[in-house]
Amino acid sequence: MFSKQQLRTLLFFYIAVLVIGSFLPVAAKQRLGTRSAEGISATPSLAHRWWHIAGFGLAALLASATTRIPRALALQSAGLLALGAVIECLQMFISAADLEWWDIRDDGYGIVGLTIFGQLGIIRKILLKDAP
Repeated sequence: MFSKQQLRTLLFFYIAVLVIGSFLPVAAKQRLGTRSAEGISATPSLAHRWWHIAGFGLAALLASATTRIPRALALQSAGLLALGAVIECLQMFISAADLEWWDIRDDGYGIVGLTIFGQLGIIRKILLKDAP
């Protein structure tokens, strides 16, 4: 379907959309169903959790399909998790709200799960033109 270079370019644009979407106004997030619950002990909605798992998981899937080197996979995963943590910290400072640690946790679930999924041969063959 894609060359590795095309997949990397798609990943770049996808991450840009993910970051921009993370800083949408509250009203837009509520319409999309991505607005989190309020307060330090709040429980996020299931839809909100799935947005995080799927959003960061898809980034991990695209990134993991471009390499089979374990060190590179670990670095990509760590980088995506760091991106999620930085986004949450910036949201905390910008909106003077509590840190939504559960969002970072859910980002991690998606990253780990779909990084592993992206290493399956059938998934690599679907995503990559020249997959072995």
